[in-house]
Amino acid sequence: MIDLKKGYNLPLFIFTVGMFIIMFTIGLIVGTYIASDNIEKLANENIRKQRLIEQQKERIRELQLFKQLQEIKGGQPFEI
Repeated sequence: MIDLKKGYNLPLFIFTVGMFIIMFTIGLIVGTYIASDNIEKLANENIRKQRLIEQQKERIRELQLFKQLQEIKGGQPFEI
């Protein structure tokens, strides 16, 4: 009776461990895919924001240049 029980538990144990390893691997693959997708979305959003910041900086530089040219001209409106 004892030998039969031990023989029954070993295949069950191996099956359980095998299923655990398979589920862990699937979870790892899915988690990595989701994380990389999220990182890609965040990177694209950061690139878009960085471009907007660069455009705003360039516009500020242009406005500062126009202001300097206006002051040089004597306070009169500057015409392009």
